[in-house]
Amino acid sequence: MTAEALLPVAGAVLAETAILAGVILLLDRILPRRMVRERHDMALAAILIVPILFVLPFFLPGEANVLPVIEGSLPQPVTESAAAAPQANVMPVITEAMASPTSGLDLSVFVLPGMMLLWGLGAALLLIRLISEMTSVSALIRRAQPLRQPIGASLSRPARVMVSGEVEGPMLAGFFRPVIILPEDMMADESLRPVLEHEIAHLARQDNLLEVTIRTISALFWWNLPIHALRPLIAREREKLCDAYAAERAGGGEAMADALLKVASRQILGRSPALALPAIRRKEMLADRLRLLTRENVSGRPRLLLSTALVPAVFFACAAAGPKLGPAADLAEDEKPTEEMTFSASAIDPAELYFAARRGRTEEVERLLAMGADPNAASYGDGTPLIGAVRSGDHGILTRLLAAGADPNRAARGDGSPLISAAKNGRYAMAIALLDAGANPDMGVRGDGNALIVAAHRGDLKMVDILLEYDANIEAAQIGDGNALIAAVQAGKINMVHALLEKGANVDAFVIADETPLIAAAQRGDLDITKLLIEYGADVSLTVPVPVLTDPSRQGFRSPISEAERYGHEDVAEYLRAHGAEHRPPA
Repeated sequence: MTAEALLPVAGAVLAETAILAGVILLLDRILPRRMVRERHDMALAAILIVPILFVLPFFLPGEANVLPVIEGSLPQPVTESAAAAPQANVMPVITEAMASPTSGLDLSVFVLPGMMLLWGLGAALLLIRLISEMTSVSALIRRAQPLRQPIGASLSRPARVMVSGEVEGPMLAGFFRPVIILPEDMMADESLRPVLEHEIAHLARQDNLLEVTIRTISALFWWNLPIHALRPLIAREREKLCDAYAAERAGGGEAMADALLKVASRQILGRSPALALPAIRRKEMLADRLRLLTRENVSGRPRLLLSTALVPAVFFACAAAGPKLGPAADLAEDEKPTEEMTFSASAIDPAELYFAARRGRTEEVERLLAMGADPNAASYGDGTPLIGAVRSGDHGILTRLLAAGADPNRAARGDGSPLISAAKNGRYAMAIALLDAGANPDMGVRGDGNALIVAAHRGDLKMVDILLEYDANIEAAQIGDGNALIAAVQAGKINMVHALLEKGANVDAFVIADETPLIAAAQRGDLDITKLLIEYGADVSLTVPVPVLTDPSRQGFRSPISEAERYGHEDVAEYLRAHGAEHRPPA
């Protein structure tokens, strides 16, 4: 999943949410005032489906790339003289639209990473703010005192009621164990019961958790402005629904209206915690609430058409209209392209050859290669055709791609290399074929290690033996992925650790950001591997630097004993101390 895939999906979600929000805001103006539940449910659904609409395209099967036949574009027999002559551009539009991402200005170098960074920074700041507000509410609850005077009438459901000098009106506060907080000078008598029932309505509806969910979605998708336009509508209609709940249980609409006026007359409306749910947050909304309580019949039950049918219909419409980035669906026999539907190599989607190899479709691979498909074209988020062939396990396709000029050392960040993929999937014959074709056994890819590291992490002794027979360097390392011995220790594969040590692996090998095998064992708290490494001569006091360029929070020095103590593995720490381990950073 890359920026090239994420940003188009984000754009589609933004467009879908904008249309949906526009319809909801229009309905808000034209629907009768009493249809409170409909307004609330549609606006809430529009926000809650945003993460689903964002993730769904990556699971929906993509459409098969069947190119249309353009009159005059069918290939003609190629003669030797015609092959040397420049070909007419018979498909300018299709060729331009399906050009390789590397042609022209590559926006992914600067623009896409910048946009992703901006997205991440904005989400991080808003999430930090949300956590801060949740902490403030929790602190307010801790400082509040239990209500000592009895409540005049029993409430519709049990609720914890507390008092605090920091609030100016009744409110529901908290998330997993919410409480109703009253001002210290407010008498909890019979006249206050409707307001208490209003807060109990928030509790029964779990509005506190819904508000945190809405805020989390708003933070993660802060760039989706329609979400922010719908939040005030939800807050407004939520209060009206709670008013209706309280009116049904505490004397009717007029009693609820009188209680709200009583609270409003004494409440100065200072700034209340953002995540608390006060009985009255904004006085300008109070008049509308009072009109509904005294004149309208607000029902808590939604109308069938709007809430039960319209919201799901809109969701499925958005999902159908959005992008689909999952694996392409198989074509029916009558839909498969024929020889008459072939085009020049410039019109071939680079992903086609990868997916054909990934699915083991030999004939399709042959057809695409005959059309001039590039056997080294990388498909974003998937890798190269060779990697696809390795994943499918089809040795014949692998051989055909190599014969067509596929580079066994062509790597793709996040997908490794063909040899790394073979090690990851235990494809021994394919690994040998790649090595015979010139694959570099020591080539690493940042984030994917190298073939030997992957095999060691899996505990695959047979793959390790194959790689070492082809002169793989047992000490070859990749920053962030360690080396073979460190990877085996981190995975807890003691048999692999023993085998690598027997084959001559350096027991004190140091890799930046991955430290040493003994430090890795101490971090895991693996006493058996710790003992094995020490038996093979590991330096129990070897202290290595952790440079700031790797992780600013980790700058300093580490040793086996420092890591065992830091992670609380006392049995490992005691064993190390018994063998004279010390933490020895340079003076």
